[in-house]
Amino acid sequence: MSDVRPKMTFATDVQFLPGVGPERAERLHRLGLRTARDVLFHFPRGYDRPPPDRSIGSLRDGQPASIVGTITDAELASRTPGRSVFAAIVENETGAVRIGLSRSASGCGCRCRGRRG
Repeated sequence: MSDVRPKMTFATDVQFLPGVGPERAERLHRLGLRTARDVLFHFPRGYDRPPPDRSIGSLRDGQPASIVGTITDAELASRTPGRSVFAAIVENETGAVRIGLSRSASGCGCRCRGRRG
């Protein structure tokens, strides 16, 4: 017996998405989410669109920015119980930047700080 799943499209009812059954689908329907498209394009109330991509050389401290690059070095360190810090060097044709992401075990408050190097 083969395990063949039906093809999903943007129009697929949320009830038929993996991990969603009739009960959860009903809750999603009450939120106005009826199709896979609705779920895919549903953003939290406080969602801010990411800023446009910028060159690493034009980054300014304290200004939100998006960059595209290759992670050339990375480390994950636990400084205190329940907290970890991910640090990486991101490079592209415009330069390199060191970024740090910290996140608590509870999943609250993800921050990113960077420094051009």
